[in-house]
Amino acid sequence: MTARKIALDQPPGPAPDADEAARIVRYRALIQEGLDELAAGQFEVVEDIDAWLDTLGRRAA
Repeated sequence: MTARKIALDQPPGPAPDADEAARIVRYRALIQEGLDELAAGQFEVVEDIDAWLDTLGRRAA
């Protein structure tokens, strides 16, 4: 698998404010981190989603 880099174009319209721009940067960094982990073969196989969410302290609503 080749390494992938995300390239998300900004939608047309007004430029985001500083908070929104920072949120976009964090979001892109998280996506890239996930892609890099997948490319490196680091992943989990989840059989029971509810139990997995419980271990993370997150429960599906």
